[in-house]
Amino acid sequence: MSSTLRARPLATKTQVPNPDDDDNDSDSASSPREYEVTLDPSERISRTPSLLDLVRILLGLLFLSTTLSYFVTSSSPTWGYRPAWSRPARIRAWLRGPITLTPHQLSLYNGTHHPHLPIYLALNGSIYDVSASPHLYGPGGPYAFFAGRDATRAFVTGCFDSDNLNGDLRGVEEMFLPLDDEEEEDPGGEE
Repeated sequence: MSSTLRARPLATKTQVPNPDDDDNDSDSASSPREYEVTLDPSERISRTPSLLDLVRILLGLLFLSTTLSYFVTSSSPTWGYRPAWSRPARIRAWLRGPITLTPHQLSLYNGTHHPHLPIYLALNGSIYDVSASPHLYGPGGPYAFFAGRDATRAFVTGCFDSDNLNGDLRGVEEMFLPLDDEEEEDPGGEE
């Protein structure tokens, strides 16, 4: 079986003699008439991009972006972005659901009693895993006093004394009420 190349017919104007011409002149018989050849609709060349072309373009742009990102950041093909779904520990925590511990149980998760346990921090009744930053919340870190306890009052007031490291918010709203001066209360303008 031999392979041969076949040329497609081109849509061009060609000159063909007209057989319906009644003149039997030698001039008219020898001069061909022009007509336009049209192709079948199935043989027409489509100028609109196909779905495969769009996929190729998108994959090319993705490849270009990841390559450029790797050379610019020298470490990450995603420009330094690491989504939450790409971290297995985050997925496990999401599937596990919220953590509920008593204050005594929470105090065990401060990073000092058992180094293999995670470091937890509670704020307003929600427990957060801060094990990803042991240099901040672990033993010897600048925020180690927050670890293993409910530090809601300290976060709200900004006072990090040991007395304020609890979850009791009673009286906090009074600390933030604006104090009106007695002079401003007198609208009558009396002096």
